[in-house]
Amino acid sequence: MMTFYCKYGITKYPEIIEFCGDLEFYIKNEIIEYKKETLGSYVNSYNVRDMKKLKIKNANKIIFIENKANYIDYIQNKKKENEFVIYHGGMYSPTKGEFFSKIYQAMKNMRSLSLE
Repeated sequence: MMTFYCKYGITKYPEIIEFCGDLEFYIKNEIIEYKKETLGSYVNSYNVRDMKKLKIKNANKIIFIENKANYIDYIQNKKKENEFVIYHGGMYSPTKGEFFSKIYQAMKNMRSLSLE
């Protein structure tokens, strides 16, 4: 269904969420893996909405970073193998809340998890 705004070419773009780490999830029963992207990756709000069976592998620490320059410096120069790093930009949104909730659900049963 076309809305009034779409009729005139005004649309909402998908929100981007950036992270760095070994992430796996399913969309429509197809596996999506992020593990070789050592300098960061992203998912958009449509992926977040549709992702199922999310797993974070090889991490026992999740780090949230608010500042983009700090995030880039951290993943390029300081990130350790056992860390999953998320850039959140200091702004909450429903999409970020859903992504963070899915991350939490994926990690809550793991032992020796640290959130920073």
